[in-house]
Amino acid sequence: MKIAPVKKESIHFTDILNIFILAIERLDRKPLLLMSAILVLLWVLSIIDAYQLGKKMSSTSMSPIS
Repeated sequence: MKIAPVKKESIHFTDILNIFILAIERLDRKPLLLMSAILVLLWVLSIIDAYQLGKKMSSTSMSPIS
């Protein structure tokens, strides 16, 4: 069975936008917020870790590992 291509100008941008808006409205935001919070927490912890490691390396005059 061969599927015919979409005719030119048969799908309008407003149709796509409306489908996108409906999908966003039906999205469960709790998992997304939880994942975002975890990512921000890990990012902040990595910044703190990098700062502490840099401070430790400068105080002990260690050369960075390459």
